[in-house]
Amino acid sequence: GDSAAQGNLGGAESGKWNKLFHFNRAWNRPVCRINRIRIRVAPTMPIEVTPVPAAASGLIEHWTLERIVESDGTLTFDMFSPEGEPLPFATFGGLVRFDFAGVPPSGTPLFTNFVIENNLEEYDAGQFFSMVE
Repeated sequence: GDSAAQGNLGGAESGKWNKLFHFNRAWNRPVCRINRIRIRVAPTMPIEVTPVPAAASGLIEHWTLERIVESDGTLTFDMFSPEGEPLPFATFGGLVRFDFAGVPPSGTPLFTNFVIENNLEEYDAGQFFSMVE
């Protein structure tokens, strides 16, 4: 893909059993308008998902976050700007926080699947996200 249209999403431990996903959009030209992000996850235990507050460097606190439970138990989180305003160019900050219920057994991953949908019609041609460790 065109690296100028690539956004990076990464996870970081924000607490003992919490995960914070952040967005790094440091492209060399402002070609993309990000006003919607959709992820599909398969957690290994119950989770609560909330936008990271702006006071904690969150980028989407005022976006709408819809949670959809699929028939196979996978969770889809559709996040979008109700006003259609995109994320600022060359920005970095938190998106969502996953709070897990309880402590997972040793060696158990928090997610068995984590997918970023890159085929949204709102994305400009060639725009995509990738996960970074």
